This record gives sequence, C-alpha cells and structure tokens, in this order.
Amino acid sequence: MKRESPILADLVFLGGGHAQIAAIKSFAMNPVPGLRLTIVTANIRTPYSGMLPAYIEGVWDDDDLHIDLAHLAQFSGARLIVAACTGIDADGQKLLFDDRPPLHFDILSINIGGQPDLGAIKGAADHVIPVKPIAEFQQAFDDLLAAGLPKKLAVIGGGAAGCELALALNKRWRDHGASPEMTLYSRSTRLMPQMARRASHLMFGALLDAGIKLQLGRAVDKIDAGMIRFGDKTSEAFDVCFLFFDVLVLFVVVDICSWRCKSVFIVSFALCVSCRLVEFACICLLCVCLVVFISCIFVCSLSVLYFFCFVCYHYY
Repeated sequence: MKRESPILADLVFLGGGHAQIAAIKSFAMNPVPGLRLTIVTANIRTPYSGMLPAYIEGVWDDDDLHIDLAHLAQFSGARLIVAACTGIDADGQKLLFDDRPPLHFDILSINIGGQPDLGAIKGAADHVIPVKPIAEFQQAFDDLLAAGLPKKLAVIGGGAAGCELALALNKRWRDHGASPEMTLYSRSTRLMPQMARRASHLMFGALLDAGIKLQLGRAVDKIDAGMIRFGDKTSEAFDVCFLFFDVLVLFVVVDICSWRCKSVFIVSFALCVSCRLVEFACICLLCVCLVVFISCIFVCSLSVLYFFCFVCYHYY
C-alpha cells in the first residue's frame, strides 16, 4: 500500500493562463512530496490564444481552441475550484470569494490574463470587437458569421497579433467566396515595431499580397458607428472593426516573505512566470557566484605572487 505524504504546503494557481498550465503539467510529471496543488478558475475551459488565428481561419473548431482544466487537474492530482475570486487577503494568506469560504494558500501563482484598454480610444467600447477576452470575441465573431460576411473590414493594431489575425480574417472571407475590403491601421510607422526589421518587411509583403491596405503612422482618435476618426480630422468608414491591442495586465506578486501585495502594470500580450524561468534564474545566479569565486581566487593569487616578489626583492 502506497503511503501518502502529509500536506506541508498549499500551492494555489489563480487563473488558467498558459504559464499556469505549463507549471501544473511540470508538477504532474515531477511531483513534490507534501505540496498540494489547487487550481482556482472562473472558467473550466481556458482558450489558447496561439490557436486563435487558425480558429478564425476555420482550420480548428471550438474544442481545439480550448484546454480542459478538469482533465489537467485530474492528471496532476490537483484540486479544482470553479469560482470567481473577488479578492486576495495577503496578510491572512487567503483567496476571497462571494459564494464560498476563503481558500488558504502558502504560495500563490497568478496568471489571469488581461483586458483590453478600450478607454484608450473614444467609442471603442461601443463600436469594435476586441480580441480579448477570447470567449467574448468568439461569440461576437460567430454572430458575425451567422449574420453574413460584411464587406468593409477594419483592423486596429499593427503588432504581430493584429497582422496575423488580419491575414486569418482575409482567408476566412475568401474561403467563403467573399472579397473583403480590409484596412489595417497602426499608430507605428512600421509593422511589428518590437520585432526585427526583416520580420516587419516580410509581414508587410504578406499583407499587401493578400490585398490588405495598410495605414501606418495613423493613431485612431475616436470611433463612431461605422466610422474611424483620426487626430488629423480625417475619417474612414467600416462595416465591422476588430481591435487587436496589447492588453494592460495587472500583475500582482505576493511576496511570501512579508506577505504584502505589490502591483505592477505591464503592457504585454501575455505575461507569465513559470517554473522554468525560476530554474533559469537559479542557473544564472550559480554562474554569477562561480564567476565571483574565480575572480576572488585570481585576486588572491596575484596578491600572493606580489608578496612573494616583494620578499624576494628586499631580502635576496
């Protein structure tokens, strides 16, 4: 009979983001005796954003796009709590809920994704389809397909996600026998400004080959019903507008030494901390320590050599 280890600590994963899934899988394959895992999520199925372009294109369906957290919890031996967390009591080491008792944690990992900053553009909240949250985007996109394919499409966002999804939209429309009039707008003067210039050049060519018009260096100032307005007082019409902004993520780190919450705003498409990153940091720290140790030996050797030379010079 296998003897179970006593529970020594509770590791709670809040949210079902990509980093959480990788970490939980790692713990499942290399369990830590005495460490109990708990997954807290508002949705038992979590979408994988990397597969969203293929979903839009029609290559994959809804089941392909989502990861079943219940199956993952069973595989890892973790507890699964399907409930919306409404607060964190860092001093008391508890997660708070409206409809269930607080949940204790010793270590808390947070990866809840982010929401688009629709307030950055006037009227965006009422007149665009944002890519995040993905579940709401799916519903709006499916309703759009059911109602008939609109002719004039606008895509706001010239990052990697906006470019890739613009190509996917164009492919989906053409596979259905439609020829969309699509324009991609970006406030940057080049596509994917955070990436290498060659990548930007290749994407520029791919979008033009697909018949997608590009409006670079044009910041959208306001969006009305069927109309995009720019800071130079010009405007362009659209039938449907997709917003592929990077999201503003509120990343909360719980310091397990002092149990105080620190909030840091970071603009990122996906923000995560995984066990592998911790391992990499430890390796880097060991390398630094090794370099310091070797440096100390070198300095000591030079000091001994200098002392030896000094003695030889003065006494011999």
